Amino acid sequence: MALIRDGRGEDLPGLIELYKALYAGLKEQGLAFDLEQEGLSSMVETMLRSRLCFLAVAEEDGALVGFLSAGVARMDRKLSYQGGSTLGLIHDLYLTPEARGRGLASALLDRAEEWMTGAGADLVECQVVWGNALGAAFWERRGYAPVSVTRAKTLPGKEEGHVVPAN
Repeated sequence: MALIRDGRGEDLPGLIELYKALYAGLKEQGLAFDLEQEGLSSMVETMLRSRLCFLAVAEEDGALVGFLSAGVARMDRKLSYQGGSTLGLIHDLYLTPEARGRGLASALLDRAEEWMTGAGADLVECQVVWGNALGAAFWERRGYAPVSVTRAKTLPGKEEGHVVPAN
């Protein structure tokens, strides 16, 4: 049975490994960005301490099998949503392949949505990598609707040519 709980300092080594696995998988699905591993440890430590960030983990038999990171931010000053200006942001959600299909992602998201509501968020958004059909289906089941498409292009003179999403 998995335990869903807030992340703690002693989770840092396991979280680093989960982040590496997440971004390796996203890269295979067409993500154009690399995980900056040099600063990853200090970034996760900051998230664990910040009152503007939320990090929950799924733990089984003493080992981390997943996590969700989120935060809250003020919308651009020219925008509001139903009169509010606090936006919830889901940054990352990952479960090891063995932990999938058992409701853990929903349990992590429930906890994050509760935290964001308490932090004053009126609207929550997340980004899904173009080639991540499994992730897109999860977010749709949870009531998240597409509202925009992010497009990217590598500028001339850089190492790679045009960024092409995986199909």
